[in-house]
Amino acid sequence: MPAAALPQDEVHLWCADLDDAELRWPDEEPLGQLERERLATIADPLMQARFRRSRGLLRRILAGYVRCPAETLDFGTAAHGKPFLRQRSSHELPLHFNLSHSRSAWLLAVARSDPLGVDLELPREVPNATRLAERVFTPEERTTVAAASAVSAIQRDAVFLACWTRKEAAMKALGDGFTLGASTLQVGALADDLLRSHPRHPSRAFRLAMLELPWPGQGACAHAPLIRRIECRWITG
Repeated sequence: MPAAALPQDEVHLWCADLDDAELRWPDEEPLGQLERERLATIADPLMQARFRRSRGLLRRILAGYVRCPAETLDFGTAAHGKPFLRQRSSHELPLHFNLSHSRSAWLLAVARSDPLGVDLELPREVPNATRLAERVFTPEERTTVAAASAVSAIQRDAVFLACWTRKEAAMKALGDGFTLGASTLQVGALADDLLRSHPRHPSRAFRLAMLELPWPGQGACAHAPLIRRIECRWITG
């Protein structure tokens, strides 16, 4: 994967289909020891192939930004499970990333600025949307889902997933996931660029962007306020 320049006010999105048979390299995927151990626990061949390709893509892309061999990247995990890339030296600019996938659709967000979170959902039925909304949506968001439910199940699912991806991206960006209390963070289901923060993280302000991706479905990115451009790149064989 070629090295990529990344200005501080940009987010780069990388999209791929993990089931694309043409998406391969002549050498083996550059996995770390923990990744190989995890791979060995996956029994299903399809899920095993997707995991191998996902981690290989992640390493190759990030290695292009930090200009080092992909297999030497060192990952850590924050307190609530969010992965991060350890800096090799104090002189190196930080590189933030966040990963999401839905079936074979794969989405990676990379930025020099924090916070950063991304989420992707392909179309699917959500028959328990109303019950889930009661648990994780704000009153206003629940009203939006209820109004969509009155139209049709298809409309309900689309509105629910739009709000869900925005909520998920925001919670991932904040780093504490749903332990923060998702029902206290208003994100809505419609595109906007308003400055937001969680009551428990007032200093970690972010903006939300709905994404136009190569697949049908919903995509959202929560990013630092200084971001001015989101660039999407599609990886094919």
